[in-house]
Amino acid sequence: MRTFVTRRLAEANALIHKPHYADCAAVLPVVVSFVPRPDNDYNPRAISVAMPPGDGGSPLDRHIGYLYESQLRWFGGAIHRLATVSAGPVGCHGWIELYEIDEYQREELERDADPTMSEGELLTPAEQLRLGYSVGSIRLNLPDPADMPALVDAYELSPAPATPGADAVVAAQPAGAHDGAPGVDHSEVLRAAYLTRLGEDLRTAFANRAATGAWWRPTARSMAADRRAAEAEKRLERWSDYRRQQHRYRGLRAISHSVYGFGKVLVVDEHGARVGEYHLPDGPLTLTDERVRPDALRALTAHGITPKRGQQLAGLDDFPDALVLVMRRTWSIRAVQELAAAESLPEIGTFEPESGRLIVYAAPYREPVMTLIRRHGHEPATVNVAAPSRETEKWNQAASGSTNQATAIRTTAPLRAELRRFIPAEHLACVDITWLTGPTPEGLTWRTRSDLENDSYYVRELTALFGGYRGEVRLAPCRLCGGNALAVGSALPYCFGCCRRAQRGILQDNGVDGPWVAAATWAIRRLAEIEFSGPPSLAQLTRLTVTDAGRADEAMLCRFLIPRPEFAWPATRHHRKPYSWSEWLARAGLLREGMRTARGTRTVATDGHLCRSLFERHVDDFFHHWDIAHDIEPHYPYDSELNTTGLRADWRLADGTFVEALGLPDEKAYAAKVERKLELARRTGIRVVTITADDLSRLSTVFAPWLTGVIGSRASSAGP
Repeated sequence: MRTFVTRRLAEANALIHKPHYADCAAVLPVVVSFVPRPDNDYNPRAISVAMPPGDGGSPLDRHIGYLYESQLRWFGGAIHRLATVSAGPVGCHGWIELYEIDEYQREELERDADPTMSEGELLTPAEQLRLGYSVGSIRLNLPDPADMPALVDAYELSPAPATPGADAVVAAQPAGAHDGAPGVDHSEVLRAAYLTRLGEDLRTAFANRAATGAWWRPTARSMAADRRAAEAEKRLERWSDYRRQQHRYRGLRAISHSVYGFGKVLVVDEHGARVGEYHLPDGPLTLTDERVRPDALRALTAHGITPKRGQQLAGLDDFPDALVLVMRRTWSIRAVQELAAAESLPEIGTFEPESGRLIVYAAPYREPVMTLIRRHGHEPATVNVAAPSRETEKWNQAASGSTNQATAIRTTAPLRAELRRFIPAEHLACVDITWLTGPTPEGLTWRTRSDLENDSYYVRELTALFGGYRGEVRLAPCRLCGGNALAVGSALPYCFGCCRRAQRGILQDNGVDGPWVAAATWAIRRLAEIEFSGPPSLAQLTRLTVTDAGRADEAMLCRFLIPRPEFAWPATRHHRKPYSWSEWLARAGLLREGMRTARGTRTVATDGHLCRSLFERHVDDFFHHWDIAHDIEPHYPYDSELNTTGLRADWRLADGTFVEALGLPDEKAYAAKVERKLELARRTGIRVVTITADDLSRLSTVFAPWLTGVIGSRASSAGP
């Protein structure tokens, strides 16, 4: 397309300015040709838009792009019929859109010394400045769809020219019989006639394409297709090994979960690590590891959910190590990479459940991905091999080259080199920081005071960090990175990027422990020491309370290294669920003496379980001391009337009994919630034991049925 546009602009004698039919500053009239492309893998009835034959070379050399399928459908096959039966090249008038360059764009282009084109542009900055316009799209001046069939019929009845053109074919169907005729399918006849009447060089190219999948010479497109096929073959080998190995997940169970009012049913393992999700109301069941599907289906059934699709797995054993991301009307098929976040995995295809259309990006993926779709309860209606979009191709290349093994998912932070002294050397390797030793980069300093004051996001960050936005406002360098920042009143200047990193952290919990955990716990302990004199709450992290400049810088850097549970981004096959804030405090050693909250003192029991009150701690330690197996916070089954928010009990014993420690039985709202739980337990047949603080002195009596075996085994092992 760039070749076509630059040639036409060089040959242009006069532009048409302010045309009434186009929403742009000027247009350059052009003529293109339509070429049938039965070799197209995606659609054998595709129509190529090419430069006219006078530009030289074969239709492959002159290829610009393809007509949209919507255009082909809109014209009812008339364009395809005309281009296929025509005795000579089919031409189409159109124009190249040209847009004015405003002063702001001109400044940007003059600043940009890069001689290459930016994404989406057909001209370099220098070429745009010389032309005085930026280039938009190539628009085609197509006839009215209602008139097109009659025009093609008339053309077919007219005598063919004596000498066909370079793109010529001979009419291969009788006059009046066209694509829309009922019961008539001339596509194979037309295809054969087209291929036999092509020029010798193009016939050779098509024959080679049919035999080897490539043209007579390598192109960027064919080499990219070869690379994708080679990658697919390597993955097929790995997938074969993967299917022979047992998965590591144990104790799978389904839990109901609500986020922002939207209900989910999650499948988790014994450690609470998320393995999959059943998409309400009718599925599918998507999993991070396809090997667990039988166990996950059993867990859903035990939870009271019977999936309508995806339960028939017989004969569907050759599935890939891939997962499905449900994205509105389209499913994204992602190849799994260990310990990488699902959203960052490379895409190998897409599926549309409504139409049954499956697209894979390499031929070797066809059969395994079809099997994967069938395991999700759908049957592909059509399967096409096609190249991914340019954006997807870039994403896949970046995803394939990245690894997050044993590290937290990170964001980069630019910092002044002298701030190194605040972070211990053993933790520096766990963070992604660019240390600035020279002048501050222009990218950090280009914003003016007016820009910053009018940035509502920045103002919001400053308001949260300092508790207000009052006093004299001045422009000053950020104390952490040197970029332009605002200093308001007596507050210290920190730029938007540093404020945002302090509020969100640059480390995100991916469910995989590693050296980064030590860096995070050090930051929590240090922040508690220099700013809060004790374990802080999450809400306290949003506000900077120290005013000494050096200590404030250190407190900001500590915030950088503290993961926020709300921004946790678990890896595809994480080893545990992301830590809660209380668990982070416990790992930092700040909950040994307990932490006061509105509901009681948070503390950690002897066996490591987090307890919300000393009452819960007493009961949990009782279970631990008497070897009564217990899990904390089990979910009640989902119920559309009683449980749409993921209700939990305090403990679940080995025989499935739930235990509720009623800490506030006299509080009205609390009592109503307990009654809902008990009614739900009656409906679903769950045994529930309730205890209050008055029962602490007689726990051995309340839990006597679970102590009998324990006491008996201890007595027998003690001897006479």
